[in-house]
Amino acid sequence: MSALINREYIFRDPELGDSATVPKYVSARFVSCGCDLFGIIMLPDGRFEGPRPCVIFSHGYPGQSVLDDMANALCRAGCVTVTYHYRGSWGSKGKYLFTNDVEDLKNITEYMRTEGAEKYRVDPERIYLAGHSVGGFSTINAGKDMDYVRGLVLLAPYDPTAYLGTDKENMLKALCAFNDMLVSDGTEALFNNIEENADDISFINAADKLSGRNILLVTASLDLIAPPADMAEPLWEKLESRGAVQRKKEYAVEHGLYGARTKVSDDIAEFIEDTL
Repeated sequence: MSALINREYIFRDPELGDSATVPKYVSARFVSCGCDLFGIIMLPDGRFEGPRPCVIFSHGYPGQSVLDDMANALCRAGCVTVTYHYRGSWGSKGKYLFTNDVEDLKNITEYMRTEGAEKYRVDPERIYLAGHSVGGFSTINAGKDMDYVRGLVLLAPYDPTAYLGTDKENMLKALCAFNDMLVSDGTEALFNNIEENADDISFINAADKLSGRNILLVTASLDLIAPPADMAEPLWEKLESRGAVQRKKEYAVEHGLYGARTKVSDDIAEFIEDTL
């Protein structure tokens, strides 16, 4: 297989080969700010030749939806894919904070373009970040500072600053209170972390740095958690018609994108195919 990716395998498994060519996965232990983060690196069929595009998937707020199905689909299509857990979540060490999510993604991305590129046959010039919900927040805020990232995929992205100082602020506080599965300093610490860093992490303030970048935005019209009009649309309006490959898809589903996840996996593959 000489193609960089093969979208046919988004929908089905590749034909079985010998033990040297079958897809594989490895348990990963990344290090971010001195803390071990746990994850999985999925390696595509060995019959795909040469260094591979790499997609780093960032899931949403811990305890919510994860992205393993999409990571598997993109791996089948020929990408090295990475899933991981932020500091203070699902066994990863350290304490959970929204700003730590951003640092964690930056550190994993830098690893995958350096040591990880050689170890896992990654093309360091073809790294993509894909994040759902709070993972979309991480993707925006990490990606805006890493010009070498080839493209950003934003899946129903959640802007934790959007409701600060509004009559919907209690919705943000309720999210911060949903922290039983986290190692953190509690609801107040999580909320204060957002409030104190709002200028640095708000979506709208990222627009200038994202201008001209390759971006795929996928929104859900029935989304009550990250309503597109409140979260993604203000950023998109500033980015629209600013060059590069910027495209937007919307599906009539809820926040988790269930009911459209196969379509979304193919949207990501098509976006990568068009920006390689």
